[in-house]
Parts: sequence; C-alpha cells; structure tokens
Amino acid sequence: PGTALVSTDLKMGELVGLAQIIVERLGLTTMATKLNTGVDMHAEIGADVLGITYGEIQARRRSTDPGLAHAAEEARDSGKPANFGLNGGMTDLDTYVLYARKSYGQLLCEQGPDESNDAVHARRRTKAIRIIDAWKRRAVDQQAWIEYVRRSGYRLGDRGMRYDMKHPGFVNLWRRGLSRTEATNNPFQIV
Repeated sequence: PGTALVSTDLKMGELVGLAQIIVERLGLTTMATKLNTGVDMHAEIGADVLGITYGEIQARRRSTDPGLAHAAEEARDSGKPANFGLNGGMTDLDTYVLYARKSYGQLLCEQGPDESNDAVHARRRTKAIRIIDAWKRRAVDQQAWIEYVRRSGYRLGDRGMRYDMKHPGFVNLWRRGLSRTEATNNPFQIV
C-alpha cells in the first residue's frame, strides 16, 4: 500500500539518447533529425533489406493483407539488432547472428526440413550481411560515433562521469571486459 512500480519503454529511447550524444560530441544531426521527424530507423533498414522505399515498407505495415503486413513487420524488426548491436560497435558476423536470435528472436531465416545446420547458418550469415550493409548505408552518424570512440582509445567522460575503460577497475564491470562495447554503449544507455 502506498507504493507503485512503474515500468516504461520509451519509443527508440536508446537511439534518441545516442542521437543527442552524437549532436553534442560530434555536431552531426542526421540521426537526430530522422528521429525528430518520426522516421522509424528500424523500418529504414527493413526497407533496404526488402529492396523497397521507406514509404513502401510503412504502407505495407499498415496493409489489410495480413501476409504483406507480416512480411513488412518482420523486415522492420530485422533492423532492431542492427540499430542496437551495431551502434555499440559489434563487428563479428557470427556474434551478430547469435545476438539477433537471442535478443530479438530473429532467426534471419528458417531451417528447411532437410537442410543441414551448416547450410542454414550460411544462409543466416548471408542475410545478416544484407542487414549490416543496409545499416552501414543508413547509419552515417552512428559510424562516426564508433570511430570517435575508437580514436578516443575507448576513454570517454560524460555528464561529470569518467569512463576510463582501460582502467583495471572497469574490467568486467558492465560488459565482461569488452572495452569497445562499454565505451560505445554506456554513454547512451545510462542517459
């Protein structure tokens, strides 16, 4: 009695936080402008994967044809692991495939009944490459952020806090000793 538990999920909250940091640190505004004008950054990637325009994927998502709407929604959802994993500096293809499956339920493709594990894994890697390439075409500000972090030697200070990721006290604190991941993710994940 007298207490409440409140849980919220801000629409694209981490992306908004990252966009603001990119504006403050780098002076780049493409990502912030997209988010401020209501662009769904996941749908942008999904549109590229499908080979259609952003307007087309949004129209398909609103379609009364359940098959068309579902395919568009699935393509849109394929942008989530890209926007969240790659923004944090993820670079290994197999790690991306695993991250997409474990974090977002994205199998990237279904395994056929007579298909070997190696064959389906190869197809998943191929689709992951298409998604990553779409992200690279769209995520110019985010790539500049990752490069900024790399050039900083993975040492960042933000809002009065000091992130010295090479300091022994930070090893295994948040990201299991992955200093690049800590440095690229932590400033916008704690905003």
